[in-house]
Amino acid sequence: MITIRPHDERGHANHGWLDTWHSFSFNTYHDPRHVQFGPLRVLNEDFVAPAGSGVVHSEFNPSETEPLHLLQIWILPDARGRTPRYGQKRFDRAARKNVLLPVVAGHDGNSALPIHQDAALYVSELDAGRSVTHVLAPGRRTYVFVTAGELLVNGRRLGPSDAAAVEAETELELKSSAPSAFVLLDLP
Repeated sequence: MITIRPHDERGHANHGWLDTWHSFSFNTYHDPRHVQFGPLRVLNEDFVAPAGSGVVHSEFNPSETEPLHLLQIWILPDARGRTPRYGQKRFDRAARKNVLLPVVAGHDGNSALPIHQDAALYVSELDAGRSVTHVLAPGRRTYVFVTAGELLVNGRRLGPSDAAAVEAETELELKSSAPSAFVLLDLP
């Protein structure tokens, strides 16, 4: 089953310095149909104005002229009391071209950053007409978020900032009809 979440049906808040769109209930936005997806608790699409920052929580844009566009993603840990992990790593843009590149993983993710959850986050940039396949193990779910372009997920069209929550499928074909970029989360 593939449930499409159009970009314009998400929660929205504009704080001046931060223009944010919430895929799941967050802060003052509450939607009982979209609280979380498995351990995926937050997927916010944030646009931070040049030099903007918050007081209690902050995203900082180092540019004085260009807005910053980012995804804020929270995945709940597999157990309470875990020691937080922090990491930062640069992944070469060519490494995600026309493939699914694991960048965060709770299992052996090779060069992926580790997390305390049986989950993996992949990124990809597809040339027009190219596709990748993701196989879902039994009992797994997937969340796909398009960051640019247009993507067909098992034939279902997603545009920029659209998402698809996928359950009870065995395989996903992700095909671009135009140059596209997306994030895929494989979740328990």
